[in-house]
Amino acid sequence: MKKVTIDDIAEAAGVSIKTVSRVFNHEPNVREITRDKVLAAAKDMRYRPNVAARGLASNKSFVIIHFHDNPNSDYLERVHQGIHKCCRAAGYFAVMEPFQTPGPDCTLSYAEQAKDYLVEFPIDGVILSPPLCDNVDLISVLREHNIPYVRLSPAHNPASSSCTYVDDQAAAHMMTEHLIAQGHCKIAFISGPENHGSSVARRTGFLAALTDAGLNTEACPILHGDFSSRSGFKECETLLKSSSYVTAIFAANDDMAVGVMMAALKAGLDIPGELAIAGYDGSRVGNIVWPPLTTIRQPVHGLAERAAELLLAHIRTPGLEFTQEKLPVQLLVRGTSTP
Repeated sequence: MKKVTIDDIAEAAGVSIKTVSRVFNHEPNVREITRDKVLAAAKDMRYRPNVAARGLASNKSFVIIHFHDNPNSDYLERVHQGIHKCCRAAGYFAVMEPFQTPGPDCTLSYAEQAKDYLVEFPIDGVILSPPLCDNVDLISVLREHNIPYVRLSPAHNPASSSCTYVDDQAAAHMMTEHLIAQGHCKIAFISGPENHGSSVARRTGFLAALTDAGLNTEACPILHGDFSSRSGFKECETLLKSSSYVTAIFAANDDMAVGVMMAALKAGLDIPGELAIAGYDGSRVGNIVWPPLTTIRQPVHGLAERAAELLLAHIRTPGLEFTQEKLPVQLLVRGTSTP
């Protein structure tokens, strides 16, 4: 069977080869009716662009990379799905690249890891998720290499780049208000890593809600996890063995909240009768556990997809003005906070 070429598409659509190329490269200034004719012809003929040939002709890799350092597999899967959906429609590859947290097990900084990657692999743009999206040195490396980037949920200086985000502080405030409305005045909070701006913002929202309600913040302990269910279990177990008494625990993500549930059940506590529990993210695990987890659902897929759309716009139009887009969250009240 003869391989379909852009010459065949041009002939079928009644346009020039150059016009077909501009449509496949998503270049501007192509009339919508013309673009539709070309795409329809390509679909009818089952044409698949040769990415390698496109790269040679345009000096592009057609690769978008997502740099991340996050242990939450559910979050990463939803991020990748959002990026992939946008990139596939635009003829780009979406690649996930994990970075290691600098420390005893990794002597390289985030910036050094980025330099090593950029030397080895050609890419057209980068999406940065927490905590990498707030790392100044890493961002400086991307700027030095003239790599367009968009940040996902930055905690600092959102106007310094295009980004998509939710208001973590306001969302945590809303969740804390819900727990207070259920009659809880002694609530513990389990934060995530300090280098994750979202964790800090959620803790800030929690404390602000306590203050706004006139509650004693010293009766509401702050515990420190790492976004893993193991850390949620450990912190809850330690709290239950201490002299501190709480009737509710708000964890900064769903994985830690599930760990809290496991520790509470191990201790023989009734959920939510003796201990109410809340999480944050709206991940699938919150639907699997029993009782179902009360949580804040953030639109991770939508945040990632929109971030990819903004990045592609910057790739196609260098010098484009930065855009910051906030998406709404949803409070999901379920069985771990109400009978």
